[in-house]
Amino acid sequence: MTLDISTLVLLTIAIGFGLGVLSVVFSQRQPGVRGARLWGAAMLAFGAGYALLYVYVSTRNVALLYAGWIGVLCAVLMMVRALNRICGIKGPGTVLDLCVIGFALVGWIFFTFTYPSPLGHADTILVLVSVVLARAAWDIWSNVRGSRIVVPAAAVAVLLCAVAAMSMLEALPPATGNELPPEFGSPVLVLVWAVSLAFLTVCVLWLEVSQLYATMETAGMVDVVTGLSNRPTIIAEIEVEHSRSHRAKTPFSIAIFGMDNFGNVIDEHGQRAGDQMLKWAAGLIRSNVRPYDKVGRYGREEFLLMMPMTTEKESLGIAERSRQAIQKQACVVDGRQLGVTVSVGVAVGERGADLDAVLHAADEAISQAKEQGRNCTVVAPLIGMVPEVPIVAEGQGANA
Repeated sequence: MTLDISTLVLLTIAIGFGLGVLSVVFSQRQPGVRGARLWGAAMLAFGAGYALLYVYVSTRNVALLYAGWIGVLCAVLMMVRALNRICGIKGPGTVLDLCVIGFALVGWIFFTFTYPSPLGHADTILVLVSVVLARAAWDIWSNVRGSRIVVPAAAVAVLLCAVAAMSMLEALPPATGNELPPEFGSPVLVLVWAVSLAFLTVCVLWLEVSQLYATMETAGMVDVVTGLSNRPTIIAEIEVEHSRSHRAKTPFSIAIFGMDNFGNVIDEHGQRAGDQMLKWAAGLIRSNVRPYDKVGRYGREEFLLMMPMTTEKESLGIAERSRQAIQKQACVVDGRQLGVTVSVGVAVGERGADLDAVLHAADEAISQAKEQGRNCTVVAPLIGMVPEVPIVAEGQGANA
């Protein structure tokens, strides 16, 4: 049984236009999606490209042949851009797109004048499509591996690899006596593209929704002003670190940073200036601590820093490095330089120390720092290990 190439091409055109409209409508009805509209535009471009090739068969207008294959190639490039946008991947962008189209034009010139071949135009596009899709699959997998969207991303990457492999096989020299229609490729290729477009669109919308929910969940854990963990999140993070410190029998430290005279800044320059100052200070603190330290916004003008496996001397050094960095630099707000200082309270807990006790000690220490004139660091007395309560077996008393 042979496949009717005309029917398959019409089916592919219908799928391209139908999925394009579906994706565009989805992007209009679902706020927050980042790539569905561009993916829909790519599907429409793919359908238009194949429609031009279909018209070329009856008219034999060479311009339609070139425009059709350029439409298919542009559609693939738009697909890759949509996937990069959904996954948050920063690709080469317009430069790569122009280079790919330039390679297509060079290949067409070669097969038109230097080495005339009826299949040269299609083979040039197929090779470029294979390279672009294979690279896109690799970028997606390498960037989202281990993330919350790994399952839909893996499905998209597998489908991209399948289409790339099929396109490359199609571009290989055909067997003797095997005549392929140069306008569209073989019926098998057209069928693979039609089916792949349908499954890819489903997986892309799945990926888009998964990324949207992951972003919303992350947004609920991040302070919108500073970009650091918000108060509930940083408390949860330091509880995890405290449990790890208890199991490893290592000390831990907590530092609380408080912006000096923050209320005066708000009164004089407005809330916007205060937000910019908080964001600026948060960036300096984050850049002056260790990669595995936990930083979050703790209060209106306070930041909380959890330093695992640190002694009193080490925690003081880390806190002072951040405090001095803020003191030495000026915060620029609307072209004005504002001098900013912070007061810091540090508390160190030995292995097994109660977390609430260490937090309370750090809070008392920052109060002392503000009372001593601000712009300084105060270290609270060492918090010792919580005494273990003796376990008495049931039925055994003091006289046992």
